[in-house]
Amino acid sequence: MINMDMIGRMDRQWLTVEGVVSAPELVPVTKSIGADFTVFCDSLGMQRSDYISFYNKKIPALQFFTGFHDDYHKPTDDADKINYRAEAKILEYIRILVYKLDQLPKLRFQEYKVWQKESAVHLGIYHEYNYKKGGARIHGLSEYGYALKYGFKKGDVILQIGDSTIATWKDLEKAENWIKKNDTLPVVFKRNNIPDTIIIPFNHYYPK
Repeated sequence: MINMDMIGRMDRQWLTVEGVVSAPELVPVTKSIGADFTVFCDSLGMQRSDYISFYNKKIPALQFFTGFHDDYHKPTDDADKINYRAEAKILEYIRILVYKLDQLPKLRFQEYKVWQKESAVHLGIYHEYNYKKGGARIHGLSEYGYALKYGFKKGDVILQIGDSTIATWKDLEKAENWIKKNDTLPVVFKRNNIPDTIIIPFNHYYPK
């Protein structure tokens, strides 16, 4: 299953591919294709997105997207904001990927941990996948999440949640999966390179 979700707003030269864990052949094929943008293979696990229904039926599935933006799930997400040249390059990349996969025998489904279970507690942060200066930098905020409610802003860099040090966005996603309802945890971050801490009582579930 190929899910092309949110591939029209590339403002940085990177493309994220989720679901590569759902078949052992997917990572090497995905990385074998040349492109003039960076391709991130998210090998942490399967996210709770549109393609998860196929994964649950033991069908290998991939999801492509270029990151969240300020118009996410808003009526302001208009066609004039699409980066058509970048989207055309992404579609060509996916066309080559599909062709290469079609040359292989039937893909071997691989079961993997599904992240972001319905019972998980989430900060409601959309992070930048290409941020490499230590921590996880916020690219956007869910209107239903703890982060927005407690005053976090786009550009803030999350450094620690409770006892979990956040060195990359992968650490952030792992740390979120350890948060339990009714935990009260300090979240250490920096804004404009100035460190700060906010104490958050995770007293109910927010949708992702």
